[in-house]
Amino acid sequence: MGRKATLFVLAIVLADFVALNVWAIAGNGLLPLFQQALSTDGGILLTADLLIALGLVATWVYKDARARGANAWGWVAFTFATGSIGPLVFLIKRTLAEPAEPVSRPLRAAA
Repeated sequence: MGRKATLFVLAIVLADFVALNVWAIAGNGLLPLFQQALSTDGGILLTADLLIALGLVATWVYKDARARGANAWGWVAFTFATGSIGPLVFLIKRTLAEPAEPVSRPLRAAA
C-alpha cells in the first residue's frame, strides 16, 4: 500500500474511532462505561484482553519512538490514556515523517 493510501486508511479509522468514543462517552459518561465493562465476566475478560493488547502495542510504540528520537514515554502514556487513538496518531505521525516514495527507480548504467 502506498503512503497516501496508508494515510487515508489511518485517517478514516482514526476519525471513525474518535467519533465512536465521543458518541459513547456523550451518551453514557466515562465512569459508567468502566462500570458496565467491569460488571460482567465477559466485560472483565474483554477489559483484560484490551489491556494486554495495549501493553503489547505500547511496547512497540516505545521502541519505535525511541529509535526515531521521539518522546517514547509520552507516546506510551498517550496510548494508555486514549486506547487505540494513541497508536493510530503515532502511525499517522510516523508515516508523515517517512520520506516520500520515489515515483520511479533511477535507471542504472549497464555494467
